[in-house]
Amino acid sequence: MSKLYSDTLEKISPYNEDDKKDNAENNSNIFKGVRYKPLIYLKKETNEDKRKSAEIVKAVYGEDANFDFADLSSNNISKFMRHLLVRRFESSIFAFKKSIENMIGKYENINRFVRGKNYYPIYKRGDIDYEDFFEDENEDYNKKYEGLYIIENVKEVLSKEFFESFENDLEILKGIKKDWENIGVEKDKKFLKLKEELKKFKKENENRKIIIFSEFKDTVDYLYESICKDEELNDLLKPLKSTAESKNRETVIANFDASLEEIKQEDEYFLLISTDTLSEGVNLHRAGVIINYDIPYNPTRVIQRVGRINRIGKKLFDKIYIHNFIPRLEAQKDIKNWQIANFKLTLINAIFGNDTKILQKDEDINSLLSTKREAEILDDDDKSWDIEYRNIYNKLKGDEKFLEKIKNLEDGIFIGREKNFDGLLEIRRGKNGILAGLLKDSVMDYNTKNIFEILKAGENEKGFKPSDKAESLLGQFERRKNIKKINDKPNALLMLERYKNVISFEISLSDKEYIEKIIKGIEYNQFSSPQIKDIEKAFKNNKDIEILKAIKNIIGDSDIENINFAETDFWEESELIAREEFFK
Repeated sequence: MSKLYSDTLEKISPYNEDDKKDNAENNSNIFKGVRYKPLIYLKKETNEDKRKSAEIVKAVYGEDANFDFADLSSNNISKFMRHLLVRRFESSIFAFKKSIENMIGKYENINRFVRGKNYYPIYKRGDIDYEDFFEDENEDYNKKYEGLYIIENVKEVLSKEFFESFENDLEILKGIKKDWENIGVEKDKKFLKLKEELKKFKKENENRKIIIFSEFKDTVDYLYESICKDEELNDLLKPLKSTAESKNRETVIANFDASLEEIKQEDEYFLLISTDTLSEGVNLHRAGVIINYDIPYNPTRVIQRVGRINRIGKKLFDKIYIHNFIPRLEAQKDIKNWQIANFKLTLINAIFGNDTKILQKDEDINSLLSTKREAEILDDDDKSWDIEYRNIYNKLKGDEKFLEKIKNLEDGIFIGREKNFDGLLEIRRGKNGILAGLLKDSVMDYNTKNIFEILKAGENEKGFKPSDKAESLLGQFERRKNIKKINDKPNALLMLERYKNVISFEISLSDKEYIEKIIKGIEYNQFSSPQIKDIEKAFKNNKDIEILKAIKNIIGDSDIENINFAETDFWEESELIAREEFFK
């Protein structure tokens, strides 16, 4: 399955088109989407060719349009449609297979149209029913399809390359259809993982209803039908689906809206599977778990989804759990909504703890640093180390031009900076998220606080080109980057291991996982010496659950971000975001 996935993505993904255009355009195994960009293939060999082609471009795009504009617009449409295909591929097998079948049908209809009438229709407002053009020769098609343009004598107007590429696209689509025709729900690893998680969620909390969101109706249909066919899941979860076509709004409200009068509330359904149309205007706060089965093109949709169950007026749960199916690493190269929008903007908010307002003023999505923890910090004499960086961000977040600059930064930046040491810092994106490593005076450091201190730049600080030592530093970084366990266990680690066994029956699953991360962080030397000493003090000065509360004031979520990557192959399966070299 992994090879089939990779081979298919290689065929449909346009992510490398700009970097490897010559190879991509000449590779017969790549789907080019020429159906969406016929004007790129207009003949321009002779002056007469250019005249006719220019007339077509102006007829389609307006009097001011030229060949460059037509090429750019056509390429953008083609690329968008291929991005959409990749997104549906990442969403579900069913949505992808349906898209492939639809595309084959459209290509075959156009082929029939070109061969039968020597015409090529260009319609920018949706799909055409090609039967209209064969049933009534005298019909005025422009009445039904306003804005339709038909290229006449298409075989004389478009180059030979267009027809060859068109046929090649069709053959690739048919090949993909054949490759996937016997792949059903029983081989769908993503759905099998969903089944496993749904059973676990239900077992952990009988009262937390669950919502699964997808941006595609086909995926919602697929999930609903697959769960209904599974007798165990169907009986356990009693699923309900909602799409734009559904007529069950009142049923959804009765089963998932906590603001409804109790006498009108129902418990017929425990699981809701829905498109984003439902997240616009329906309260769903009887649910305590959201599963984003795919990441929407517009990342603010995720915020709106959460807003449906995070309502101040009638909160049933102190915490809500949000689970995301993240696109595979290969697809993240293509699905820019996750790679760019989520990483470069949403991630900044997450790191600095920005509370995002959604829909109404009283609706908060709590940040990595919870409101409760922040209040405790402000009451202390010693403020948390990250307050400084949060304040910096709060000053900058209103500067839209600045944020846009960050959003548009290219990956792989490598600059030099003057510091009081020789070293190198790398920030990478992998399947588990973001990880940074700092090589300082030949010693590796993954501590978030230390890295932020090094990253901080003065307002007038200048950047330089990497020095002649950069290559040597890169070699050192490569040799030293693997995280190693410490040899001797400090008292804090021994205390935590005993504490976990004693307190495990009195705390939630998330708190148990938190303690396990702290233990792992100490094992891999992720915390500073003062933090380790403070943990030991927490055990001396507190009892039972108060110990955990004290530790949370010492080690916040932002302190344990890197712990997930200890003892993994993260670096080998990651992409470079930025490098900085430091020299004296």
